[in-house]
Amino acid sequence: GGSMPLNPFGEALVENNFIWTRDLCEADSDGDGLTNGEELGDPCCLWGESDEPSDYTKAFAATHPGFAEEASHAASYTRPETCEETAPSAKAVTKNQFNEGEVQKSVDIRIDQFALPDHRTTYVDIGFNWPDESEDIFHLVSAHVLIDQKKNLHHFLIRPCTEKFPELYNGKVVSKSMTASCDGFFGGWTPGASIVNTIPSVGMPIGRGAGVAALLINVHYDNPGLENGIVDSSGIRFFYTPTLRPQALQ
Repeated sequence: GGSMPLNPFGEALVENNFIWTRDLCEADSDGDGLTNGEELGDPCCLWGESDEPSDYTKAFAATHPGFAEEASHAASYTRPETCEETAPSAKAVTKNQFNEGEVQKSVDIRIDQFALPDHRTTYVDIGFNWPDESEDIFHLVSAHVLIDQKKNLHHFLIRPCTEKFPELYNGKVVSKSMTASCDGFFGGWTPGASIVNTIPSVGMPIGRGAGVAALLINVHYDNPGLENGIVDSSGIRFFYTPTLRPQALQ
């Protein structure tokens, strides 16, 4: 439920939305004199999600980037002579990125200050209207969760809705009677997971012409301390384009 104390690398990974980036790779989270990449077998920060690791990385005896090693270990570490030997043996297909020439757009939706009850677990349905009506259909390229209350936000389940919610309820709790047009599965999120996964030829349709005028997000909150006064405004940042791709993710 996110209540376990994290080591410095764990905290940095959460801050980075569980994505291995050059900045995270080049950081020394535990302050032992070795970068996170050096401790994990990616000293030149060349590996990406789903890449096939190099023979160097496969054979490397990793150390923990969240717990400082003894000074003697850092002193004995030797970087490879060239970065070439650490490069992935095969690069994965690029995912969740705009293609060259695509119109690039983004929009944030946020929960409108939901006050968590002092219960161990809370499930609540939040309604969101798709805010861009400049086109009938767009293709989603990727989506990132915007986390407000990190220790309390557990996961999302997202359903598409063919009808909008009354504007008064946009970003707020909606009752079951208001969700008749919401059916099927649009996506989900847990820490470390992606809401949308697209490759260059594929987009995920959204917009009134795609039958997705709104989204119903079932939010799971965890409140292990049974605290009062916690208010959450987490949300999602969508990256999308009106430049429709050859294929649509169904």
